[in-house]
Amino acid sequence: MTIRSIDTFLDSPIGLLVLLLIFIGIEIPLYVFLRRKRSPYTGQILVLVSLAYLSLVFLLLSFAFPVKGQVSAGVTPRLWIAGILLCTLYLAVRIKTGKEKPDPSLPGSQLRMVFLYILLSVGFLGIIDLLGFFLASFLFLLIGMRLLSYTRPIGLLAFSLGWIAFLYVVFYSLLSVPLPEGILISL
Repeated sequence: MTIRSIDTFLDSPIGLLVLLLIFIGIEIPLYVFLRRKRSPYTGQILVLVSLAYLSLVFLLLSFAFPVKGQVSAGVTPRLWIAGILLCTLYLAVRIKTGKEKPDPSLPGSQLRMVFLYILLSVGFLGIIDLLGFFLASFLFLLIGMRLLSYTRPIGLLAFSLGWIAFLYVVFYSLLSVPLPEGILISL
């Protein structure tokens, strides 16, 4: 089976269903095992396994991206995926050695925060074509950090602008990765 045929399969509704069933087949037994073991890190481990699984799926899909010029379109996602996998490995080692704090209990307000952040992420995806990648990302960072209780305006602006500048220089300028301009900016 070639990468192109795997990509075509995964891009179909059946492929998505298979990916979802594999994901559920990993997460539910792992959850049951960790709950029986009374692990104080159940939530963190489930999130790390989810991130690793999704990263590996996206890594597989990135090999089907077109190659035009010197840099493949898959380079950027692979760099992000490598970073995510390294971070998950680092956190897994911290959990294994007991250096990470155990899971906090999730009262209703914190659980509501999770759903607010998911809604913010969906909103980001919804406005990226309208505002463009950089402006949408800037707003996402500002609102996201504010939701996570970071209140210092100078820090919010400095981090958001710094991150956008980094993305612009590295991915847009140096690697020539095409990013959505947005309808408003193109007008």
